[in-house]
Amino acid sequence: CRFVEELKQKSGKNIWICGGAEVAQQLISNNLIDTYHLVVIPVILGGGISLFGGFTRKIDLTLVETKKYNGIVEVIYNQKQI
Repeated sequence: CRFVEELKQKSGKNIWICGGAEVAQQLISNNLIDTYHLVVIPVILGGGISLFGGFTRKIDLTLVETKKYNGIVEVIYNQKQI
């Protein structure tokens, strides 16, 4: 997370991070995500690691865009500024 914090302080383009639940949970816990790209892939799993598990605070989001391609749906949200 420290590396992401340092990158956010620099000028330049956006930071794109792909990762699983553990990466997402660390970044969310440290309030380091401005834009969420959530992809729904039509496969039903009976288990797995919860992407948003363990959080007690509410994060308000604003829908920016939706995309649909090859049976996949992507929704893009920005975190509302407090």
